[in-house]
Amino acid sequence: HRSWMAITSNLPRSSWYEYEYVDGNSKRYLDQPPFFAFFEYALSQLAYYVDPEMLKLENYNYCSTETVVFFRLSVICTEALLVIGVI
Repeated sequence: HRSWMAITSNLPRSSWYEYEYVDGNSKRYLDQPPFFAFFEYALSQLAYYVDPEMLKLENYNYCSTETVVFFRLSVICTEALLVIGVI
């Protein structure tokens, strides 16, 4: 989730689905449909104000309290929107 936000906020759209291999392992690419990519882009715009460090591509294992809280709240809010949409 964090890496998808970093990809969509730092790379041009044409590079979102390109693979980058480092030491034989893929490090950076989106493996989700385009709608989800734009959703991650929207979240990354909000995440910048919470903790800009989480959006750096080179921070593969970055974790902070602000990042965890942001992820949990983003899940709660988007799930609430889905429930409202069903009702």
